[in-house]
Amino acid sequence: MPVTFYIPSCIDFDLLESQYPPTFRPYKRDKLAYLIHKIVSIGSSNKNSFSSDGFVCLYSPALQNIVSNYLHYLDYAANAGLIEKNNSYLVGKFSKSYRLTVDNTIEVFNYIPTDFTLLAALRNYRNKKEKTVVHHKHLNQWFNSKLAIDIELVTTFLEEEWLLKNGNEALWDFDSAKKVFKSPYQQLVFSKISAEQLARGAYNLKIDDNVYRYHSNFTNMRGLIRNAVTYDGQPLVAVDICNSQPYFSLLLLEKKFWSQLLAFFKNHHKKLSKYEPNLISTFFNRIKLNKSNDRITISAIIMLGEMMLSLMDKGLKEDVKRYKDLVVTGQLYEYLEEQFKRELDLPTIDRTTAKVALLQAFFSDNRFIGTEEAAPKRCFSQLFATVYKVFSIIKRKDKRTLALLLQNIESYFIVDVISKRISSEYPDLPIFTIHDSIVTTVGNEALVSQIITEELEKGIGVAPKLKFEYWDIRNIDTYLQGLKIKAGVLSA
Repeated sequence: MPVTFYIPSCIDFDLLESQYPPTFRPYKRDKLAYLIHKIVSIGSSNKNSFSSDGFVCLYSPALQNIVSNYLHYLDYAANAGLIEKNNSYLVGKFSKSYRLTVDNTIEVFNYIPTDFTLLAALRNYRNKKEKTVVHHKHLNQWFNSKLAIDIELVTTFLEEEWLLKNGNEALWDFDSAKKVFKSPYQQLVFSKISAEQLARGAYNLKIDDNVYRYHSNFTNMRGLIRNAVTYDGQPLVAVDICNSQPYFSLLLLEKKFWSQLLAFFKNHHKKLSKYEPNLISTFFNRIKLNKSNDRITISAIIMLGEMMLSLMDKGLKEDVKRYKDLVVTGQLYEYLEEQFKRELDLPTIDRTTAKVALLQAFFSDNRFIGTEEAAPKRCFSQLFATVYKVFSIIKRKDKRTLALLLQNIESYFIVDVISKRISSEYPDLPIFTIHDSIVTTVGNEALVSQIITEELEKGIGVAPKLKFEYWDIRNIDTYLQGLKIKAGVLSA
């Protein structure tokens, strides 16, 4: 399978190089094409790479591993008017960002590079990614030729959606988390690329070295497009954990978790081989393996554990029980929706915005609570004072620590426990993971949900609330019909 780049069809490299002759050496057209491809396609593999103004964040160390003099190429493209640069960046927080200046209505074409050094660098990068999943055969094995996507249906749908949305902002999707409208052009391009990559068998499998989530084509694919995917001709269904972040946070409210963690990190980590693999020992191994992770160290874990035990020795209050009950029954977002409406006089708030507000309370900096926009966070801190205090202590040094802990807990149970048990007991059952959900063929969802429930009840202490999301091409047609009605093309 040849390496393929996606390039806007209006870019003529011959014309570009004749009008703006490159002044640096060595210059390779393929390397410029690669950088353009990254700007065009990165959203298909990292949906968090965009800012609200359309700039794409590019991670400099990763670029340098592929194109050592990448800055020369980006400067050249900027001077030629091909891209714009946003030079703002913060070490360890976000990278410099870029966006193309070409017309958003044009298509992309497949560009096949031939430069030996570039292909060697890309091959090395691919090999490194493959090494991260080498011990995950139970998930890797299902990414094969039986995994299919109806590429013609997807292409037709995306073109129709684009024609309806282009120039009609009333139809644009709203990103509640970023508080911006999603670009129909970006949705078109990224959806096309992710669908085509799956169709070509470019599966992009990787375990990230921060929270150890298993990444694939599915993890960043637009949810609507997944409806066109089947396995061996069979439809698929996702078994989702409802309120997954609040659900996994229940473990952080248990004294037993912190006492086990503290005892292990203080006394037993030097004799790791004597201990059965569990959440604590796995978490320790991840810290040891991730040399670049300076956010959570062993000493920081010990200090955090001591602080949490001290807090819990004082006794957790009634709000903790109320929080747990709402999470377990799947009513937390609805409860917060009603409270925000009453306490903050926000009559238009809905479940989606209540969820965004909860994530703000979870993951924003502790100092954010004093700002005007933090009203939902202050309300949460009053409704669940003890719960908020626990989360605040965890984020005392770095606001990202809570997210890192929760996602490590999630990936441990989904990737290392639940999916491995399913694979062991039912080796012929296809399964895929999308962070907090497990996907299987329709008809096996009850079996998968039973195993998820058993393992999480054993590990977290309470059973989760689950829901089924059936992938069906009719969902795409239903969405498109609704869009046409909203656009006035069809009558209701």
